[in-house]
Amino acid sequence: MLRRLSGVRQAVGPELSVAVLIPVVGSLFGNGAMPVDWSVESIDYDARSAISAGVYLVTGRAVANGRRREWSAVLKVLQATGDTDRRSYGYWLREIHAYEQGPLPDGDLAAPRLLTIQAPTRTTRWLWTDYVCGRPGTCWSGSDLVLAAQRLGGFQGQFVANAVPARDWWCTSFVDSGAPEWRLAQLTGLLDHWATLRGTGLVDDLPELWRAVTNSIAGWLDRLRRTTQTVGHGDFGVQNLLTDDSGRTVALDWAHMNRGPVADDLSVMFATAARRLYGPMDLDDLGNVESDMLASYAAGLNAKEIPRREIDAAYRLSSAIHFGLALGEDAAQLTQDTAGEDPKLRFSVAFGARALRNALALS
Repeated sequence: MLRRLSGVRQAVGPELSVAVLIPVVGSLFGNGAMPVDWSVESIDYDARSAISAGVYLVTGRAVANGRRREWSAVLKVLQATGDTDRRSYGYWLREIHAYEQGPLPDGDLAAPRLLTIQAPTRTTRWLWTDYVCGRPGTCWSGSDLVLAAQRLGGFQGQFVANAVPARDWWCTSFVDSGAPEWRLAQLTGLLDHWATLRGTGLVDDLPELWRAVTNSIAGWLDRLRRTTQTVGHGDFGVQNLLTDDSGRTVALDWAHMNRGPVADDLSVMFATAARRLYGPMDLDDLGNVESDMLASYAAGLNAKEIPRREIDAAYRLSSAIHFGLALGEDAAQLTQDTAGEDPKLRFSVAFGARALRNALALS
């Protein structure tokens, strides 16, 4: 009869046992591997979804082929939320389906390797993957972004000419999520604070900008729907990226995998990186990185049937919708900063306004 062994240290996380861990160490070392002891620690993460009941690093020792081996794995605990819409943001089994059905990247751009999936109850799943060591995307330089863009393009280019059969569990694209309209409403609310914002020198033309965006938003969304579509990660921010010890770009958290316009993931990666790079770089420096990144992505995409102008336009529109419209939220916070001197917040406002103007400049 299997039982937990002495020496096991587990103060957090779900209750583990030898029986639970045999498939995990078996995936790492082969059939017959047996766990000897283990410890569990919680991994801090940005829990924006109710489907996640925790992420844990599990480390320990096992016996495999007569030898003691050290091992580590990541356990993500997923839980049902009552949301039965398989396309909604909160559908709890999407990452499980992504690992079971794909397509997930497995080259220079990769997802963490699947070890095993367990179903301890009807409403919970345990997703076990490799623990990936490396340099987090939040510490990346501009050259790291350019390289990751090329690899993202290489992965997504596979699905432009050779479409993947539609999955009924793919997340609704951001374009059709209702979020753009909600964010436009936030931007509209800023008109009440125009006098305060005008004093910051960041969006002196807010009323004119608001009118132009309001008149353009429906056309932007329609144009993105007509843009070449591909398989997307859905949350390709630098907080979900890292460079592993072998030099691969690893993308974590495939819970929002979707099919959407080309360059959508790219716009998320750059915007989340830009807010961290600002300081060592100014807006002009970041613009140069952005230009190199777009060229690298287009080269990786290698889809001759997609004109470069279509890729650039899709990028500008995605940036405007994801982050330009977020100007409303960021600027609302800026109005509460009476000194108006928070540099990161000022950058976010300037970056959002820039994204909107770049989209408006499209012919």
